Amino acid sequence: MSRGLTVLTLLNVFILIASIIGRISDSTVANGVSVWDKPAKFALSFLAFGPALLWLFSHVESTKLIRRGLGALGWSMVVEIALIFMQSVRGTTSHFNKSTTFDSAVYRGMSVGVSVFALAGVITGVVLARKKLGTNAVALATKLAVIMMTAGALLGFAMTRTMEGQVEGGDTIGSHTIGAADSGVGIPFLGWSTEFGDLRVAHFLGLHSLHVIPLTALTVMWLTRRQTVDLNDRGQRRVTALAAVAYGGLVITTFVQALRSIPFTSPDTNTWTTLFFLALTPAFAAVLVALRPTANLKASSDAYVEPAPTARH
Repeated sequence: MSRGLTVLTLLNVFILIASIIGRISDSTVANGVSVWDKPAKFALSFLAFGPALLWLFSHVESTKLIRRGLGALGWSMVVEIALIFMQSVRGTTSHFNKSTTFDSAVYRGMSVGVSVFALAGVITGVVLARKKLGTNAVALATKLAVIMMTAGALLGFAMTRTMEGQVEGGDTIGSHTIGAADSGVGIPFLGWSTEFGDLRVAHFLGLHSLHVIPLTALTVMWLTRRQTVDLNDRGQRRVTALAAVAYGGLVITTFVQALRSIPFTSPDTNTWTTLFFLALTPAFAAVLVALRPTANLKASSDAYVEPAPTARH
């Protein structure tokens, strides 16, 4: 059990409830949205992360380095959500806010937390990649999920650079939106822009590969047990790997789309083309591997073994 992940889970239960109450009772708005939306979103996300990480690592032989990595992941997210919630209580924004010395210090503290999260994810991912976790699809998914989650976290650093129209040393440095300043024009609650590119889409999808990839592996194994598909361990790993490639392609597509200032709700021809080659093609390949007749042969039962001759007396 990781103390950091346990504290993270319990803290976010409190913050989610407090944010819902704040959303109902307080009408304070920042950048066109309620100041309570952000802590509520992050609390929901972190409530999914804590148990998922604990479950994943319950399938891994615990080492000192893995325990420290898990602790660093948990405590870094505790710092992040605590600072986000504090800024909401103060009635202001947390990300990219450099309007005062204190707000700038808060933002730097959040940046440190995210950096620790990314570094811990990289170290843990490297350790997992070198460990022999078994031959089933969940073992492969565990490795891929942590690596892809870390990559998704690193995408967040693209939001911290000085954007067009911003001045170094100004009140706001960085933005979720490419092509315009952050505003409330977007889909409800999540706030992703429907008018310009939004880097949060790829960041969100990348982080939650921690859930999508293992769930894919579990689904493949469940379908095999139900005999909907008839895959051996190797076939299940192939389907899981292709699904991970497809999901990674989706993350890359949405990231490039945002950088081109194209809203995720209005993909252009280039976006569709990228999506086809990077995501839809490997997804289709995964389906073919699962359903093709040659995948229905079990390695353990294919070969016919000639019975040993019986001695005659």
